[in-house]
Amino acid sequence: MPSICTKRAILQRLEKKCCSEEFSKCDTEEEMIRFLEKYMEYEYDLIPQKERMRKGSVFIAKCIGEACLTKLQNEKKFEIFSFADKLISCGEREKTRNLYNLGVILLGYHMSSSLQDLCKGFEILPKYVDHPNWEIREMSCFCIRECIKNFRQETISYLQPWVRSENSNIRRLVSESLRPLNDMKWLRDPEENDFLLRFLHELRADPSEYVRKSVGNNLKDLSKYIPVIILDLLSAWIKEARIEVNAGLASMNKTKLGERNYYLIWTMKHALRWVRERNPEYHIRIQGILGENYLLYYNEKHNKLALPRKT
Repeated sequence: MPSICTKRAILQRLEKKCCSEEFSKCDTEEEMIRFLEKYMEYEYDLIPQKERMRKGSVFIAKCIGEACLTKLQNEKKFEIFSFADKLISCGEREKTRNLYNLGVILLGYHMSSSLQDLCKGFEILPKYVDHPNWEIREMSCFCIRECIKNFRQETISYLQPWVRSENSNIRRLVSESLRPLNDMKWLRDPEENDFLLRFLHELRADPSEYVRKSVGNNLKDLSKYIPVIILDLLSAWIKEARIEVNAGLASMNKTKLGERNYYLIWTMKHALRWVRERNPEYHIRIQGILGENYLLYYNEKHNKLALPRKT
């Protein structure tokens, strides 16, 4: 028996709701917000317990976001950027994840609908990228991913100065939003991802651990598909930094390495953990980048070496 919570089923129920008298009476932004809040709560309650690990508030918001945007644009009752902002603000104020998730989703779909909206959206988006609520910061990645699907070169151009932003949340968004996940498999293609490798190169020794962790995760994702290219890239970083590779390199502290090189090695340890674990054929290459002890003693959870105690 098919699930009652597929995207298709959700959209069919939404269509009925949007044709109802309740929807047509929503003449103010507050009334529309309450209508959408009630509808999302209804959809969430329909999700069987066993499906809630995969389907929840974000899933529902993504399912209905594009349809909601079309309805709101056709109705022409509200300015979409302003309405999305009110959804996010209301959701944050009332601690209602459904509302702020839907608000960010609407923002992303609207930003990616035209070049004019893309331009305006990039002026608005930093407010949410730097939001105190980490879930809203994370959801902001959705906006970038939607924009780059429709306007690749323009979105890349907007992201370029963000790599050098003084704000670590904004720098981190660049790396996190461009992870080569299933919805953007082309980022795994060396014929198309030069810009991504340039961005990661600029962020490779970021002073913020929050940023470095994202850069390392992005490189780790890429290493599943283009391991040789990533190993070549990291080898070049070691040579460029003039770091002497020895057995204990991966456990050296800031005093020995210097601050920038310490951050660089931190990122590389985080980046190579997949290849270290899954691709023994590359162990010799890894040893030539981070040293023998990285292969023997690396602890992924803490991004450090679990060295044996001296007796």
